[in-house]
Amino acid sequence: SPAEINLKSHVFVNIKMAEYTRAPVILVCDIDKGGALAWIVGTLELLTKKERSRVKGIIINKFRGDIDLLVPGIKFLEKRTGIKVLGVVPYFRDVKIPEEDSVPLEIIDQRVKMIAQEKKTEILLDIAVIYLPHISNFTDFDPLEKESDVLLRYIKNPEEFGCPDIIILPGTKNTIGDSKYLKDSGLDVKILSAIHNSKCTFLIGICGGYQMLGRKIFDKKSLESGCKEINGLGILPVETSMGSEKILRQIKGRDISSNKIIHGYEIHHGRTKIINKSDSFKKDTGSYSHFFEIIECDDKKAEYFDGIVQKY
Repeated sequence: SPAEINLKSHVFVNIKMAEYTRAPVILVCDIDKGGALAWIVGTLELLTKKERSRVKGIIINKFRGDIDLLVPGIKFLEKRTGIKVLGVVPYFRDVKIPEEDSVPLEIIDQRVKMIAQEKKTEILLDIAVIYLPHISNFTDFDPLEKESDVLLRYIKNPEEFGCPDIIILPGTKNTIGDSKYLKDSGLDVKILSAIHNSKCTFLIGICGGYQMLGRKIFDKKSLESGCKEINGLGILPVETSMGSEKILRQIKGRDISSNKIIHGYEIHHGRTKIINKSDSFKKDTGSYSHFFEIIECDDKKAEYFDGIVQKY
């Protein structure tokens, strides 16, 4: 919304960015939620005269039904606002566009159920993503939805756990807070039971999720919470300390198991280090190995390892 009065003084997206760039504005309305005409008129009423002058057109999105029934509403809008309705976009179910990072679980559940119903082939992989309260970058998993034999689902409590083939602990904006959530909800017990009782269940930790798989997480400067230290799940021989400076960099590396080149990015406060590496990484008897060999960092040559794989 470009008319959030309570946030207007310090939000620079939408209308404010259009002012800086002297760009025309198109107002897009989601008619599927209902109240579309009131939303458009109300939004324009809350804009200043200068802001409103930038709005050059209106688009009505996610329309389903008889377009003839909407025509009187379009005529009303154009007469009331003096702004042209540029078009009406139908409701498409097969458009794979990443959601906003703040989309609630209910919307994700609806999307997952819809995709599961559309899949005609046998489901071969059941992938469970732990839906953490502060989950970040969950759109990273969208490509998995496109696989015809994969069921991707998001789990918020132990009752939904089932018997997944793959469990993913995703990134988080609050590693310590979400570590507490795993313990308080009982999901930690489910995760540990799944990997200890089945050699066919894989557990993957990404970013903050990877940090939670370690022994301890330290936040001595209270960057994420008032808690200075918390135990992780204790699966991997690593510890993480939160640093005041956020790491932001582009990465190119080699997946050691497949020898394939991968590209990605890092964005995190946590610094994760391996403990007791000499014992854990012995060639013949060690239980762990490195996950990636990093060969480029921000377009510069690099030579170091990152991530851990527990070997069976």
